[in-house]
Amino acid sequence: MENKIRLSPKRILNKEFSIETKGYSANEVDSYLDIVKEDYLNFQSMLNESYDEIESLQKENAALRRKLNELLRERQDQKDNAHVMEAVSYTHLTL
Repeated sequence: MENKIRLSPKRILNKEFSIETKGYSANEVDSYLDIVKEDYLNFQSMLNESYDEIESLQKENAALRRKLNELLRERQDQKDNAHVMEAVSYTHLTL
């Protein structure tokens, strides 16, 4: 099935069926409804793919945020250690 939308709201709204003596042409209506059905199936497929991609990107985003927080904590720990080492070095030099 090709993910191509063949109908637009305007085309659906403006669609006119031929009127026969007993009403609309059943074949024409059936063909049109087949197109509508295919479009809805394509929409559903596209939505499902989009939802899957959104979920994947949200998981990736959360993992990257966790990694960023971890790196920021490590950086802060390194700064704290550097300050402690500077203080210790200064204390030893003044003694």
